[in-house]
Amino acid sequence: LLDKARLARNRPVKVGVVLPLTGVYQEQGLGVLRGIDFAYMQTKDQWPVPVQLGVRDSESRLIKAIRATNELIRRQRVPVIVGELESDATAAIGAIASLQNVTVVAPTATENEVASVGDAIFQLNSDLERKGQELARYAFNQLGLRTFATLAPADPYGEQMTTSFTSTIDELGGRIIAQTWYYGNVQDLSRQFKAIREAAFAYDSTDVEALIEEARENNQNLDEKDIPVESIDAIFLPVYVDDIKYVAPQFALANIRAQILGGEYWDDLETLTAPQIQRYVDGAIFVSDYYPDESNPDFRSFRRDFRLKMKRTPERWEVFGYDAYQIIQQAIQRNARTGREFKQRMTSLRTYAGMKGLISFKGSRHVNNAVNFLQFINGRIVKHSIDTR
Repeated sequence: LLDKARLARNRPVKVGVVLPLTGVYQEQGLGVLRGIDFAYMQTKDQWPVPVQLGVRDSESRLIKAIRATNELIRRQRVPVIVGELESDATAAIGAIASLQNVTVVAPTATENEVASVGDAIFQLNSDLERKGQELARYAFNQLGLRTFATLAPADPYGEQMTTSFTSTIDELGGRIIAQTWYYGNVQDLSRQFKAIREAAFAYDSTDVEALIEEARENNQNLDEKDIPVESIDAIFLPVYVDDIKYVAPQFALANIRAQILGGEYWDDLETLTAPQIQRYVDGAIFVSDYYPDESNPDFRSFRRDFRLKMKRTPERWEVFGYDAYQIIQQAIQRNARTGREFKQRMTSLRTYAGMKGLISFKGSRHVNNAVNFLQFINGRIVKHSIDTR
């Protein structure tokens, strides 16, 4: 019996992978797969238990992702799957896998409640609710900010981020002075910024007309926009990376003297350092899942080895894939062989120092509860050393 048990423990462990390797999201999917492949090659000769990868292409289509998942579970009998890329596809394959006691490791999903559709889905990125909550707590408790305005896209991303941020500020005792939205067209936000200015002047009882009249009496030409808004400590702008180049100059033109706070789409150095943008966004603080620590010898070794083996520099997607596989490999080292065992090992993961940053599922509904607070300053993105675990 002992010999049979040992043999069972040394059988190859099958790891399924469902990613968009063709279609709309193929660039990102191939990046994640490169990270998985590199981690697999790096570890395959280090441990006595062999691993077999079963890779399936979802073709960037939900129905294909579902079919691939069913095939991996029913025919290949995999106990754990890495996938998908988009949150809706991840929720779909996760729900199917959970019914069959197969664990899903989601390398990129961020939408709220993805992990809640099944009891064996683990999001390596924090969800939007967590990001909004933690940024609000950081702004209030660490930065000492008390009054806020928001401007966000009127879509699920903007709504989820804004709702979690504003509700947390309310709970902490802060004040949301203005909350505004935009629908598609981000090139003209004059109406939204005007609403923020008016709300701020109403809040601090600034008599705009009186100030303009006083200036006129003193032979001065004072426009309404010349009067700065100083009663808003911070403005939360959970906007997309392509929108920053339009939002930032209009924010500056609106003369609102407030700290910029943002979501993970602000974590794009190329956008922030664009000559026409940089002066408007210097000092912006944002929350992100991804922060490769250049000062960490482990990260530098990873990047060097990846370049040598894969003939390219690892970017965000490669790092996500690498961390996903390494967490699975760690569970295998702790004798995970069945879907239930993988679930148990993942649930007990308290702190894993991934290449993208810390990963922890401690008391988090199977969603990574570690986030990074980053700031763009003097042409660089730097990390604030606050531990949110």
